[in-house]
Amino acid sequence: GSPEHGAEGRSQMRGVASTQKASHPEAMDEVVIAVVSSAKTRVCDRVAESVSGIVSHVGSAVTRFRVGDEVWWCGAEGSWSGRLVITSEGRVGLKPRNVAVEAAATLPVAGLAALQAARRGVLMPGATAVILGGGSRLGRAAVQVALSFGAAKVYATCGASDREAVEALGARAVDADDDDWPRVVGRAAFVFDALGDATPTMVRRVVDDDGHFVSVGPSLGDAVALDDAANDLDELRALCEAEDLRPSGGPPGDLVQPAEAARALLGDVRGG
Repeated sequence: GSPEHGAEGRSQMRGVASTQKASHPEAMDEVVIAVVSSAKTRVCDRVAESVSGIVSHVGSAVTRFRVGDEVWWCGAEGSWSGRLVITSEGRVGLKPRNVAVEAAATLPVAGLAALQAARRGVLMPGATAVILGGGSRLGRAAVQVALSFGAAKVYATCGASDREAVEALGARAVDADDDDWPRVVGRAAFVFDALGDATPTMVRRVVDDDGHFVSVGPSLGDAVALDDAANDLDELRALCEAEDLRPSGGPPGDLVQPAEAARALLGDVRGG
């Protein structure tokens, strides 16, 4: 499928090449995933990719995962066909128990970027948060993460077609096509641009003097950059299992193969 334009965070993960076949099938630190679904997202000039699937092989030094575990992963866009080889177990995590493996691929990039934005923006309980591009996959994740951080009010700019979905997440939808929407929002302590196209004038109108602006674009404020995922993937899993974060629309992930087909590979691994 085509990457969603301008929504999730930038991936700068290195050393996690994905290939169709492992060059060293018995590599000690290797995790092989039978991929069930994947999702690609364009951010500025980069494409981040996330997958969900079932572990079909682990190297002898791997301790966090076993064959049969349902997992998720995110990193730079790669080339593979139903089978992803990860050369570090720190780049993959157990998916949430309450999210189907087919849907889980839509969450890691969006969730990690939203989580990092809330941290960089020092989002505090009781604060007012504004999410620009609230109808995008990343924007919807950011709304949920902001509420989980204790934001008292969350405004989200979006188009008319996304209004109902955004409000169902707990945000106050603001018409992105109304040039005067900053007047509706007022000024906020935390503003996150999930599209990366905010103008300096817009930022001055909506960010408090002591507030923080974070963006998926590098030109204004702090920029998100997904450098290291292991602990954050575990935190995302906890948010999902607490029902503070869930898949919420936006472009669906691509089904690479049915989960049943991925599990069928395990019979070959286990010898029957």
